[in-house]
Amino acid sequence: MTLTDDRAASTTAASTTEPETTPAPVHVLHVADGSGDTEITWTPGRAVEVDAARTLFDKMRDRHRYLAYKIDDDGEMETIHQFDPELGKIVMMPQRVGG
Repeated sequence: MTLTDDRAASTTAASTTEPETTPAPVHVLHVADGSGDTEITWTPGRAVEVDAARTLFDKMRDRHRYLAYKIDDDGEMETIHQFDPELGKIVMMPQRVGG
């Protein structure tokens, strides 16, 4: 009985002394096309995730001629020409043909 009580006390003490962790921000790239919305997320500092997002960004801009926009916290859009992993939200859309 004493052994069980000691384990419970030890578990309780360990769980209360663990530091709180703040989840890392997740950034998102939305690609809008005829089939819907493709979304890829990454966390800055995680090279594999950042590389996957950069690869998709470059492919859509260079091969498919998509336009890219950063979206700020107020919902304002601004055209961007290079991938920036620190941006929280990027939206890509095909160019519209004017006439």
